[in-house]
Amino acid sequence: MKKDYDIKFMNYAINLSHKNYGITGKNPSVGCVIAYDNKIIATGVTNQGGRPHAEKIAIDKVADKKTLKKSTLYVSLEPCCKNDHNGITCCDYIIKNNISRVVIGTKDSNPQINGKSIEKLRKHNIEVVTNILTSKAQKINHFFQFSQKYQRPFVTLKIATSLDGKIATKNFDSKWITSKGAREYSHFLRASYDGILVGANTLRIDNPQLNCRLKNLESHSPKIFILSQKMDFDHNLQIFSQENAEIYLISPNSWQNIEKFNKIKSFNQNLNHITFENEYEYLNKIYQFGIKSLLVEGGSNIATQFIKDYKVDRIIWIGNKKIIGNDGLSAINNLDVREINQAINNYKIVKFKALEEDFMLILDNVNRLS
Repeated sequence: MKKDYDIKFMNYAINLSHKNYGITGKNPSVGCVIAYDNKIIATGVTNQGGRPHAEKIAIDKVADKKTLKKSTLYVSLEPCCKNDHNGITCCDYIIKNNISRVVIGTKDSNPQINGKSIEKLRKHNIEVVTNILTSKAQKINHFFQFSQKYQRPFVTLKIATSLDGKIATKNFDSKWITSKGAREYSHFLRASYDGILVGANTLRIDNPQLNCRLKNLESHSPKIFILSQKMDFDHNLQIFSQENAEIYLISPNSWQNIEKFNKIKSFNQNLNHITFENEYEYLNKIYQFGIKSLLVEGGSNIATQFIKDYKVDRIIWIGNKKIIGNDGLSAINNLDVREINQAINNYKIVKFKALEEDFMLILDNVNRLS
């Protein structure tokens, strides 16, 4: 009977965690439920920006703190035991308020926390239950857990093509290769990721806005990252006219690029500059800006570079029934594959779906599925 209630209330806590998904900054979105006598007496979800945490919000809602001694706290992710800005961690706050039982959906992959909070709670004679809806709890914060492990964002490459794998005609005409349903899904993806990255060619040719334009999800638009070797684009592009957009220009570290950035920034004060010495460094720097998940929407040059360098953790491929032919622009350029056994073959199809006149394939990197 107790396990039935554990499943019920943990399921509620996990569902709560979806509420602020994508707007909790560097922190994961966590749901918390406190139950007394098998009835919910308080709930909490990580606040926008990441503070306060779900556990503190829920505990503070309980008027009669004496009931906590006979209550169970359900939390979708292991409580924190480090880096609290208010002087007390969630783990210590649970102990301080004499909660007798804690049910945890999944451990925190952060090596500074992983299992340590569970151990500390048990040392204070608090009953701790784990492995309740673990897979479901891990799914909601998959990007967070991944970025904690690899110290870089989870990278998803989104490609939209004709049936024969072309992203545009030879005249760079690509509107519209895919259907309205597919384009709306692309905007939903933007709302689901912390950041979006394109190359300078995409910026010059398509002049995109790179925001989410679905009703009621506009505030979930991702931070924008533009990768450019020479910083040679016009400051009048429409992306630079967005008042609320947080834009980062990424370039190799050189005095020429710094000078060009300062010139562009004089027209838009919302711009930031990320420089790198080697091509792998900028993903780690993006992570340091709180980006747990990165959607790459660039053209064939960016797609090829990321795939060739094994930087892609997930591919979302949307294809349409149109056929353009050999004079169209391919989604993927030269990968130096001369024999079939040299082909990149480290992706597994995890989902196939029809989208109006399109199809969607989701493929995950088999080396990083866990």
